[in-house]
Amino acid sequence: MKILFTLFLIFLFSSTSHAEVSQDDWNKTVSPLLKRNLWKKETAYDSSHYLMVPLHAAFWLEKKECVQDFHDHFRRFVNDTDQLPSGLTGRLNRLQYLFFASRYLVLAQESTPKELIEILLSEVRTFWMEEPAWQWRRNPFPGGIKERLSWKLSKKSVEPSYLRAVVDEELFLIGIAANIQTFLRKNKISSPLYVNEILAMAKKIFVDEISWNESGGWILQPGVWTDHPDYVFAGNSVVSDDIRRKPVLKISWDSSHSHRLPLILFSLSGSVDCRTDDFYFYKKLTEGLQKQFLEKVLVPPDESFKFYRTNNYMDGSNGIYRYSYNSEIKGFAYSAFALSGTPLIGWWAFLFDFRISEIYKNYLSNIEPMLAWLKDIDPYGQKSWIFREHYQAITPVNLLLSMQINDIRERFLKKRRTSCL
Repeated sequence: MKILFTLFLIFLFSSTSHAEVSQDDWNKTVSPLLKRNLWKKETAYDSSHYLMVPLHAAFWLEKKECVQDFHDHFRRFVNDTDQLPSGLTGRLNRLQYLFFASRYLVLAQESTPKELIEILLSEVRTFWMEEPAWQWRRNPFPGGIKERLSWKLSKKSVEPSYLRAVVDEELFLIGIAANIQTFLRKNKISSPLYVNEILAMAKKIFVDEISWNESGGWILQPGVWTDHPDYVFAGNSVVSDDIRRKPVLKISWDSSHSHRLPLILFSLSGSVDCRTDDFYFYKKLTEGLQKQFLEKVLVPPDESFKFYRTNNYMDGSNGIYRYSYNSEIKGFAYSAFALSGTPLIGWWAFLFDFRISEIYKNYLSNIEPMLAWLKDIDPYGQKSWIFREHYQAITPVNLLLSMQINDIRERFLKKRRTSCL
């Protein structure tokens, strides 16, 4: 695998700006993943992350063999949904994979297996209003995520403050609902009431829970995570034997979890008519997120580091994250810059900005020294998700497509003679 990785890099570096992922490259990296039943608990989470950029590129480039890999994958999935992660520990992985499936639904349209829309509608209804939703320090909300999210948004001050934090499984559910709405709207089918409820709640979150700064960037729910165990050491810059809790009063969400926001916003913007105020509302949010990422999170290369790094938090602070999160590893913590590997997944490319494209070009050109550095700084070291063989194999393909995804989308829009998807 190391040889394949190196040879592919040599090929890319010869003409990075104009290089393309050949069918042979795809067949050696992406296809083997898609032939696996990735919706199972062991793979649902990571694979859904890593295959999102290739999914969009395949459809927007209209590469038939690549698209067919996704058709075959999801046709197997709709007949094997019993294997989806389940129970309390499986909720997030399940929603992550279902969000991946919902993006396929939008891209495939009439080619999607007919069972998929029914599966997604059923899952969304269950999570939203039927299955009890867990909550810290209390019994689950019997009315599902609808009741839990309504409670959070109705409380402006709670103790501890993180009880009202909007979490990733809620954002995934919003993204799935948005993609269902996009599919149904394009097929001139009315959405169920519960889908409309979720999208109305999403609008409320992005109206009421956003804090804008003077430069036009924003963060979600500043200060909500201040007293959460993962964040209470954020005021420390290094790990030491005598480290003490040092919460940051207005701390933002961490930059790793936040990498999902570009695609959530893209899904929301696709769920509404592009001539409406709602479309421009989500467009403004996307532009604000671009500013926040580029100006506060991203750290440009310098004499010591030829590649981009990221601060640990969306507000630009770079303190300790998740100290003692893994009790089996002594001194476990994400120190300054230790979340810098997350952009390699590619989702920041869904901000669709030429400056982001240049960042991915930099990653691609410096991937080997960057991976060596990440191996040292990541608290999981060699066991981090970045270094699992099948994901490391796909990394060059993913980075190249992430670098090009803005241009790929623009060419697709021009061919379709439309200005929005």
